[in-house]
Amino acid sequence: MTIKDKITGAVIDDLVSRSQRGLNKYNTTLHENNHQNMLQHGYEEALDLAQYLKKEILTLHTVQDLIAHYSNDAELGAKIREIYGEKQADGDRAED
Repeated sequence: MTIKDKITGAVIDDLVSRSQRGLNKYNTTLHENNHQNMLQHGYEEALDLAQYLKKEILTLHTVQDLIAHYSNDAELGAKIREIYGEKQADGDRAED
């Protein structure tokens, strides 16, 4: 199967990777798993997703407000680092 859309291809790759991680961790496939309430589990995952999305939306609005307020890039960078911390090499932020 040839996927022309790079985004769709990336999602398919993520699904395959996640499926393999689940198989390695739980020694079963999602199809074979009849031990969990998938509706409840999915609902809880959706609630988590809603929180993650809202956090990023609020962060984006904050950053956009900072960009509008600080015309000097150095001052903007300093303020962003003050609020969000320094980014580490592994992508995590430094703890205060």
